[in-house]
Order: sequence, then structure tokens, then C-alpha cells
Amino acid sequence: MNMKEKARLLGALDGGYVQYIVGHKAFPQSKLCEIFFYEDRFDIEVGIGTGISVEYSKIKNLTNSNEMKRDADRLAYGLLLPPLALAYLWKKNHLYTIIEYDDEADTQKIVLDFEKSATYAQGLIYRKMLDCRKNTESKKFESDTSSHSPIRNTAEIKKIENDTSSHSPIRF
Repeated sequence: MNMKEKARLLGALDGGYVQYIVGHKAFPQSKLCEIFFYEDRFDIEVGIGTGISVEYSKIKNLTNSNEMKRDADRLAYGLLLPPLALAYLWKKNHLYTIIEYDDEADTQKIVLDFEKSATYAQGLIYRKMLDCRKNTESKKFESDTSSHSPIRNTAEIKKIENDTSSHSPIRF
């Protein structure tokens, strides 16, 4: 079963592989993991039955780092064979996605390597993050305006009319 089929079976929007680099305090080692994108979150399966779940609404910052990808083996071979050292130095910059978010316990900052899917994955995460922020702000606006609404129900209007008519010095 490929990742697209597995994602559909799980009810996810999409899925794939990601290199989890570092960042989460509970998972200190880099590892190739499965990732699944849902409407409200994405899940990274770091181990059997364990993983990282990030709600888009809890993301504080989404950035990337355009640093050279480090590979100790290439560097070691490059020291032995100078042409490989030049190839290592000329290697294109590599894009890492950095996500800062609040989980239930702490603020986490994870670094992910989506390889060739970085533009797609980071764009998806960013759009979902903005959607969640817009929904949160509109709900907040609705609750704020409903408590200060100038529109009153008929019972309130009658009460106001009765109160003002009995105390008003002006009679009609």
C-alpha cells in the first residue's frame, strides 16, 4: 500500500515521508518518519505507537532554513579525495522547515526535511495555519459582537418603554 492510499484510509488529506531532524524534547534523534496531514493537524509517526501531533491552530511560527545539508560521510571522503571535497562545497543549499508550536506541556520547535516536497508541504501547513487563525478570529469577533449587540429582543424593549414611561416627566 502506498502513502496516498494509507492517508485515505486514515482519513487524512495527504501523507508521505519526512526526515524528522530534531527539536521535540521527547524525540531527540533524527529519523525518517511517516507524516499525515489532516484538516486540523498533522501527525508525524516517530515510533511504533508514538509520534508528534501538531494542531495548525497551535503553530506560533513557520519558517525555513536554507543551510547546506551536512553529510559526514561525504566530508570524510572529500578529505581523502579533493575532487569530492569540492563537490561537497558546491552542493546546493538545502531547505529545512522549522515549526514552532505549543503542545500541551511546552513550546516545541521541530525541524523537518521534506526533501523535494518542501514547497508543497510547507505551503499546505501554512494555508491550514492561516485558515485556523481566520476561523478563530471570526469566532472571537462573533462572540464579541453578540454580547454588545444594539439589537434587543421585544421583551427588553417593552421593559425599557415601561420603565421610561413611568419615570418620564414628559407625558403624551
